[in-house]
Amino acid sequence: RNLSQGNNILTWSTVEPGKSCVSFSTVTIVNNKVSISNAGPDQEICQNNSFLNAVNPSLGQGEWKILTGNGNISNIFSPLTTITSLPSGSTSLTWTIAKGNCISRDTVNILNKSPSVADAGPDIIICSDTAVLKARLPAQG
Repeated sequence: RNLSQGNNILTWSTVEPGKSCVSFSTVTIVNNKVSISNAGPDQEICQNNSFLNAVNPSLGQGEWKILTGNGNISNIFSPLTTITSLPSGSTSLTWTIAKGNCISRDTVNILNKSPSVADAGPDIIICSDTAVLKARLPAQG
């Protein structure tokens, strides 16, 4: 209980009652406890890039990974970094903190609500009071 970070060396000794013989044994317990992961709040955006805002770990090394969706993370090892080329829809990322065999994870979801690019169609020259518009239907929005 209350083990320090890193190596904790404990000694076990036995003594035969009434005798001067002592036996010793040591055990090393390595505590690789990591910081609790916090990937930051979920986001709703209307563009194809965003800022990832995880809490910097005091114990362990953090790393970003994309679970679902797509995007390009500027620095996967920085808690504060940008992600670009986000598609419309949802992208989920994990911020994983690891040290030795100890791991802590948190997920952030980014919902890109960007509508499809508007396309009203080509310009039209007419000789009447009506026209047929040829706008492109949006994939989203």
